[in-house]
Amino acid sequence: MPKFGRCLGNQGASVKKMINVMEENKREQFDNDDIMSKIYEELEREKEQKFVNLMIEIIVSLTLSELYEEGD
Repeated sequence: MPKFGRCLGNQGASVKKMINVMEENKREQFDNDDIMSKIYEELEREKEQKFVNLMIEIIVSLTLSELYEEGD
């Protein structure tokens, strides 16, 4: 890139600044993607845990109902 910068003079410096900005935007996008991925994973874990808790509640409820019916 040095030859490109020398040929363009001041424009070369502007191009370098633009490239730096683009690289920074890429890094920020990767950071944002990583954050979004972690949030999504956490939401999925919470959904799975709620589902498991619901299934446990249903099983316990049915088991207790059967026990009460047998006791009568």
